[in-house]
Amino acid sequence: MRHYRAIVSPFFVLSLCALGSWGCGDSSPSGPSDPTDIAAQDTATDVAPVDATATDTALVEDSAVAQDTAQPAPDITEDTAQPVASVCETLGLTETPFRTDETGTSFGDVAGDFTVQTLSGPWTFSEQFSGCESYVFINHYTGAAGEQIWASNPADLLANSPLNVHYFFGSYVQGDKSGILNTMKTKVDAALAQMAPQKAEWWSSRIHYVTTDPMAIDGSLGGYYSNLLPSVVFLTGIDRTQRFDGLSSLSRIQNGAFQSDVRMAAYSATYYNFFFDQETQAAAETVDVATLFDKVLITQNNGIHPITFPDAETMATYDTMTLDIQAQCGPGPTDCGEWDYEAFLQLCDDPECSGNHEIGLWITPYSRPGTRRWLVDATPFLGLVKDGGERHIRFGMLWNMNPNTMTVNFRLFCWHFCWRFRWRSPQLAPHKKPQKHAKRPNVQNLFFFSSKSR
Repeated sequence: MRHYRAIVSPFFVLSLCALGSWGCGDSSPSGPSDPTDIAAQDTATDVAPVDATATDTALVEDSAVAQDTAQPAPDITEDTAQPVASVCETLGLTETPFRTDETGTSFGDVAGDFTVQTLSGPWTFSEQFSGCESYVFINHYTGAAGEQIWASNPADLLANSPLNVHYFFGSYVQGDKSGILNTMKTKVDAALAQMAPQKAEWWSSRIHYVTTDPMAIDGSLGGYYSNLLPSVVFLTGIDRTQRFDGLSSLSRIQNGAFQSDVRMAAYSATYYNFFFDQETQAAAETVDVATLFDKVLITQNNGIHPITFPDAETMATYDTMTLDIQAQCGPGPTDCGEWDYEAFLQLCDDPECSGNHEIGLWITPYSRPGTRRWLVDATPFLGLVKDGGERHIRFGMLWNMNPNTMTVNFRLFCWHFCWRFRWRSPQLAPHKKPQKHAKRPNVQNLFFFSSKSR
């Protein structure tokens, strides 16, 4: 049997970028249209606008602040005073309201209000909620990995973090935690002392040292920790959609071995920005859907499953196909697969799948509870299903199946050619008028695709 792989020339990609049929620009949402606006405001000179990755390189440099302050101070009266920019306005990020509905204390639930006691006093979630930030909780615990986390350098954490995140350092050690917390605080303070003043001020308001035992925290966060007993939760988060998220390892490879390092927590905050943009983008798109699984618990490996696509006439109106894959496990880490696996979807040539084309390939999370979502561009394989009707898909994982509750949809719509070149298909019915979509930066193109038989 011949094996085929989809090979895309970089020159072909560049040509498509030049023609504008693919979104090849920055994947981050833009900040304020005029970057000088924020820097020029007396109330917001601490921080300059940044993109969705919110990297700290966009902070106003000392020289720029000095230029602003060197100008004659205007008369600030009640009529001329400017309102203070919010965090989200300053960073150029979408602001969402604080949610009080559908709250809970498990992975994926909306995080309700809570109050933590810190070295600087009480901190209440609803009062400090900005609508565009994430919250990452790092807990010390007795053990080799816990000590490694506390011995690592938080300067590396801050250097690699987006600006829209709060970090909370806590401990599972019973009794007085001041010694443990001050060990981390001393290193954080040393890192802040090396920063420009406005940058240090920004971060100092986003780093907190929790003096309360995790399970004794008042509100939803304490309930969340309690639900996970007897597990020690050394890393967890609340993402930008205000949902509890089960984070995982802080290990990095050093000298051929795994070493726990606090800097790895920065990837969680970066992921939360990507995830928020992906969810916002997906919700805004108008698509037709062919469903393979709808919250189905899958335990069989290499199972063959039917799926029904629209008829051929309708399929002719689409130029884009995206795989929307969601996998859920839990409620605790031990309820999920202990290892990460290579998962795949194969489009079968017949109901027995005697021949197939691999149209999706991804890596499953490593013992990470909650719901994970992948949106992957499968447009190169749209021609394989152009005739529509019933087809069959094989779903499996290498080695063995990690049981997950799966939702898999094929998202079908007209985007590239219908709107970039204003082409119209003669079969395009009025109710199928293509929707105009913004650039789709968070759909993963070209990667993890091949057309082959296993």
